[in-house]
Amino acid sequence: MLYKAVGALILIAASLIYGRQKVLEERRKLRLTEALCDLVKQIGDNIDHRLRPLPEIFRTYRNEALEECGFLKSVRETGLREAWESRSAYFRMLDGKVSDQFSAFCLEIGRGYQEEEVKLCTFTAKQLQEECAKLRNDAKNKEKLYRTIPPLMAMSAVLVLL
Repeated sequence: MLYKAVGALILIAASLIYGRQKVLEERRKLRLTEALCDLVKQIGDNIDHRLRPLPEIFRTYRNEALEECGFLKSVRETGLREAWESRSAYFRMLDGKVSDQFSAFCLEIGRGYQEEEVKLCTFTAKQLQEECAKLRNDAKNKEKLYRTIPPLMAMSAVLVLL
């Protein structure tokens, strides 16, 4: 009987840990999407108002989420396109639409004149903001699901096995 109780506790604890990990993953996804959106806005503002080149923009830009994962350091060393490609494994958790939009942005930025660059930044920032809004709206519901479904499934498995 003791083995069953310990097994049940382990199963329930594992389900709680799994739910917590999924909640943290959703929050990290939103945080990174917001950080990429902020980066795009900052690039657009600097090109439009200050006429600064990309390396100078990257040198002065700060964002905690992008610093933690090493993305900004990589951007400063190799450039935006190469940094995105080399760090793509870290950003794999992002929704496909966000990843595709930022990837397209990375390929196009730095190839046009000022007006074209500003339009690209404005368009990309708008698209990323829409995705952020969707993620924020879905976040509360997903967090509730991740906090309740795994423990309920674990408890039902425990009841079936006892």
